[in-house]
Amino acid sequence: MSTYSRLLSDIVHLLDQFDPQNNSTDHFISEIAEKYQAQGEAEQTFMVEVLSGCLYYRPLLDVVVNEFYLRDGRSFLRSEGNLYVVICYLATFRLKELGLKHFTKIIHSQSANKMHEFLRFLFDGLNLSTWIKDEWCQIYDIAYVNQMLIDPLLRWQPDINNLIDYLAHILANTISTKKESQPVTVPKEFNITKPKPQSIPMPEEIPLLQVQRKVPECSD
Repeated sequence: MSTYSRLLSDIVHLLDQFDPQNNSTDHFISEIAEKYQAQGEAEQTFMVEVLSGCLYYRPLLDVVVNEFYLRDGRSFLRSEGNLYVVICYLATFRLKELGLKHFTKIIHSQSANKMHEFLRFLFDGLNLSTWIKDEWCQIYDIAYVNQMLIDPLLRWQPDINNLIDYLAHILANTISTKKESQPVTVPKEFNITKPKPQSIPMPEEIPLLQVQRKVPECSD
């Protein structure tokens, strides 16, 4: 399991556990920050920032995820909804900070079919320019929605479309992986030698996310 796969799995599990009726958001996040303190600054910050972002911006994220299930995601399990909440948050609020390289790694750590369908839905230009923008403007200021959310998503659209196409090729089995031929085993004379220590794989680099301030909701 890759680092991103593990982190997203943990975040989704925590979102599943969170009960807004019985839990304070700030207290819940503080407990998680303490729990993951031993994992290192980058992983702990990633966990806390993504988890808190998903909780704080839940109404905005639910607009997209709920509509996804009504339209393109009808064949997917409702119980996995928080996975799409996390991906929606990362794409909407953290894509510039993560960069395309790390965002692509995150996407590849998940099911190609799920990510293909959801990204295609989220980054659809017509969806972004019409009902998504309209619904988000019911929650946040129009200028903020246009300048900080919709416009950046549209600017990322060409790059994400390439990623979507790549996922489509994977699903169509058009990307072949070259398998190197295995060398023929040649018997060697028995020799007692000190075994070489196994190399430890380098941990996957996780970008250190910045603490994000909560945007005030539209007061109307």
